[in-house]
Amino acid sequence: MEVSSPHNPAWLRISRLARVSIKVTAFLWLGLGACLSGSTSQAAPLMRVINGANVAEGEFPWMVSLMLGDYGRFSHFCGGVLIAPRYVVTAAHCVVGLRGNPQRLKVVSGRTRLSSQAGVVSNVTEVILHPEYDPDIIRNDIALLRLSAPLTSPTISPIRPGEEHLWLPGTPATVLGWGSTSPYANSPSDLLQKGVVSIVTDQQCRQAMGAALDPSSMLCAGAQSRDQYTNEGVDSCHGDSGGPLVVSDGRGAWKLVGLVSWGYECASLKFWGVYTRVETYAAWLTQPRIKPPSFTRRPRISGRPLVGKTLRCSSRKISGGMPLRTEYAWRAYDPAAGSDTKIENNSTTRLRITAEHLGRRIYCVVTASNLGGNATNESKLTRRVRYARSTPRR
Repeated sequence: MEVSSPHNPAWLRISRLARVSIKVTAFLWLGLGACLSGSTSQAAPLMRVINGANVAEGEFPWMVSLMLGDYGRFSHFCGGVLIAPRYVVTAAHCVVGLRGNPQRLKVVSGRTRLSSQAGVVSNVTEVILHPEYDPDIIRNDIALLRLSAPLTSPTISPIRPGEEHLWLPGTPATVLGWGSTSPYANSPSDLLQKGVVSIVTDQQCRQAMGAALDPSSMLCAGAQSRDQYTNEGVDSCHGDSGGPLVVSDGRGAWKLVGLVSWGYECASLKFWGVYTRVETYAAWLTQPRIKPPSFTRRPRISGRPLVGKTLRCSSRKISGGMPLRTEYAWRAYDPAAGSDTKIENNSTTRLRITAEHLGRRIYCVVTASNLGGNATNESKLTRRVRYARSTPRR
């Protein structure tokens, strides 16, 4: 429900939060997203994302879809941008509720049509919100997602201080998303859409958007031309949150200047679309992350593989940022059957050999993890487990 005056502070806070909620949940609650479960249903082809155009395959390879779900079914709910092989940047309001459950997220790259099975589906191991994100006023609306494995897709560089000439007011910029294609209904696009907007001055934005605008962390952009049929502008809408606003660097490359954040009405000629000002967060986005662990030597087993004896697994040297957590597992390989099984109920550095292990070759698996990632390595196989000579064989 739209309210006529955005300058009423009480309405402003509720309406802005409601709009963000709609952006994030429209595809989930109305069942409008594409599922990773292999569904063949497709939305009808839509030519515009509120006066945008279809994106050609491979045109923006760093654009990703964030999908959320349970029980093997995942639906698009926000956009994101690959800025490093292992990091996606998006709006914090998209993922603030998922910090403790990153496994519910999937990042889909290399896919222009959501209903297709093209591209790569990546797991998310960590949700990193900006430390000063304020959900009440949607300030510092930016977050990073750490992927479980690096991608080989091209990345995009965030705009940096000193590059203001690339995005001066009046500069044409491109906004991308799979969001609603109409301001009057939740009508998502199966095909990735692009729209050309114009960056406006902070003064122009403040006049339209009111005191809610924070020029230090937000920028505005809007319609550069009107649609001849509907008289609407060009804008992002529900489902586009977290997606990119990009400009050309003049040398054939794109630069990330904004992330879809909030607004009052989709494609209204009275208001602007508000984006997270990426330049403000250049240092935070490019700061070194915690170095993931790595093994300089493989684990080693000490002790004799005899029934009644104890084996000990030593992880030896592991490098990486602290704090570092180490987990142990034991496995038994049966040369006769060619099978490999986990030895249950033992996750310590020591293993007591029993008659159940006879004929097996034992090895240990060590997993080291920190906030930067994880690494796994395993020891060599022991000789086959046997009885000690002094033990009667019955």
